[in-house]
Amino acid sequence: MKKAVTAITGKSGVGKTTFFKTLMKQHKYSGEINFLGKNLTRLRKRYVFSKCGIVFQNPANQFLALTVFDEVLFSVNHWHKGDAASKMQKTLTLLKIFQLEKYKKYSPYLLSQGQQRRLAVLTMIAGNKEILLLDEPTYGQDYENICAIMMLLLEKAKEGLTVIYSTHNMNLAKNFSHKIIHLED
Repeated sequence: MKKAVTAITGKSGVGKTTFFKTLMKQHKYSGEINFLGKNLTRLRKRYVFSKCGIVFQNPANQFLALTVFDEVLFSVNHWHKGDAASKMQKTLTLLKIFQLEKYKKYSPYLLSQGQQRRLAVLTMIAGNKEILLLDEPTYGQDYENICAIMMLLLEKAKEGLTVIYSTHNMNLAKNFSHKIIHLED
């Protein structure tokens, strides 16, 4: 079942991050939001967090493990079936895709901001969520890593993941999105 990759664009301060916080039940709102076919106000936060992952603007706010490898392995262990060897191999494969394999023994906090962002995206992709919210996922990335991140998101959308990301980069939105929502005022 193919899902969409949607870009949320708009000037700084227009409400892109607030929109994500609202979907994660972290910000009050008026009106009605349907989340996976259900009214968001009637859903428990636990249900929302089990179905929806988020990558923050500052990815260091979401790290849980002491090493890059363990950070990804945590998500793989939690969300994937299989034996320990297959989970470790999946973790190494994911690290290689995002050029983080050589940093596997590093603390996530010792990575550059761009590397931290890739790690945060990777841990959420490994999490097998139905919806993934990404706040500026390509910030601080070179062209090669922008393509790696966005191509993996498009591939995951083909597998059924709904991806919503914010960006200031209109070329990125036009080239890697099925839909673009522009926020103003």
